Order: sequence, then C-alpha cells, then structure tokens
Amino acid sequence: MLVLVGRSVRAICCALICVALIGAPAIHCCTGEPQVSSDAAPAPETAPPPPRPAALMPLYISFINLQALDVASTYRVLYAGGREANPVAARVVNSPAALIAFNAGTSAGIVAATERLRKHSPKAALIVMAALNSVMTTIVVHNYSVAARMRRE
Repeated sequence: MLVLVGRSVRAICCALICVALIGAPAIHCCTGEPQVSSDAAPAPETAPPPPRPAALMPLYISFINLQALDVASTYRVLYAGGREANPVAARVVNSPAALIAFNAGTSAGIVAATERLRKHSPKAALIVMAALNSVMTTIVVHNYSVAARMRRE
C-alpha cells in the first residue's frame, strides 16, 4: 500500500509546480521594465531567451525516467496487494495505458512549465527540476520499499 508519505510528497510536487507556473509571470513583471498598455504600439522585438542551462536537459530526462519507474513501482505495489494513495492516480490505476498516459501528460506539463520558467529565470528552472527530481526519487524509492516489504509479509 502506498501510504501517506507518498501523498504528502506528491502534494509538495504539486505545490512546486504551482509556484513555477505562478512565479514565472511575476518574475517577468517585476524586472523594472515599463509596462506597455494594450492599446499602445507593439513593442520592438525582445531579446532571445537566455540559453538553456546545461544541467536542465539531463534533469528533464531523469524526471521522465523517474515517472516511468513510478508506474513500474506502483504496479509492483498493486500486484503485491497494496493500493494507490494518490486519489487522482487511483482513478486511472486500473488501466496500465491510462496510468502511463497520465504520467506522460504530467511529465510533459512539468517540462513545458519549466521551459516557460526558464525563459525568465534559468536558475529557478534548475531549482524546480532538481526539487521535482528529488521528490520523484523519494516516491519511487518509497514505492519499491513498500513492494519489497509487502512481498516479505
């Protein structure tokens, strides 16, 4: 059974995503640049976004791999007699294809949100992805430990 630790870790993950999504426009608005009204002439071309930090792509790849391990570890727990503690994922856990699609969609959304954040704050994007990788690592390790414990019982 995936216990409350998994639920609280996923809540932290969701909170980090919300901060990333909400914080990106706020970071851009607080740069001290004058605000242009919507009826004014269009602004000249802006500078290209800063280059992607070298560590960001490996963090994306590891996050996607951790999502795949989450699916595998979740099914190990389920086959051992446990249950899914995440109420959103519990709705799709009966179908492996649905759970894979759910995790793929979550991964794509997180990568897209982080890319949006990266354009305004590359350091914040790195911090968010490192934190999300840590959260997912904790979830996966927890799932595998629960599955191993349930097999011994």
